[in-house]
Amino acid sequence: MNKKSLSLVAISVVAIAMVGFVSMDFSPEIQSVDMSVLMKAVTPFDLAEQADYVIEGTVIDMKTVLLDMPKENDNDRIITEVTLSVNTDVMNNYGKDTITFAIYGGQIGEIIHSSDASPELVIGEKVLVYIGEDIENYSYQGRNYVLGNSQGVLEIKDNGTLVDKFRETVYDKELVISKSLQIKGTQ
Repeated sequence: MNKKSLSLVAISVVAIAMVGFVSMDFSPEIQSVDMSVLMKAVTPFDLAEQADYVIEGTVIDMKTVLLDMPKENDNDRIITEVTLSVNTDVMNNYGKDTITFAIYGGQIGEIIHSSDASPELVIGEKVLVYIGEDIENYSYQGRNYVLGNSQGVLEIKDNGTLVDKFRETVYDKELVISKSLQIKGTQ
């Protein structure tokens, strides 16, 4: 392999790593789009700086939705709308009993969209979520979304810890909430 060919291979590998890898399975039964994404590692404290809302709650509903994306991005997208009952509005700026936010992925009929960066939630799960408003961004068409993808959802354990399932990191719940409030200047 000459130097020019080797350079093109190296550039292709870097481009795939930066943009993510999408694989498609078009078997007669199921159409699947799986996306692998490289993410910058962030802490709950990083997310607190950007969050519009920090909510402690319980997952009470999940509904998949097919988004018809703008023409310049012909790929439609499946998202899951997750609804939480609000147990604690950590920053005391939301003021409602439930909040709904979008995460990438889901299944509608025989079509599946998934990403290793999306949080995996189940009804009844207790979580602390860092939420952004999708006002200017077309990705979720005006829906709230989770900051940091799966890093923005911390599972609440009975022993007072928070677990980042993506990075397998455990945090002290009271410390995270206290420091998040300090970062946002609401304490």
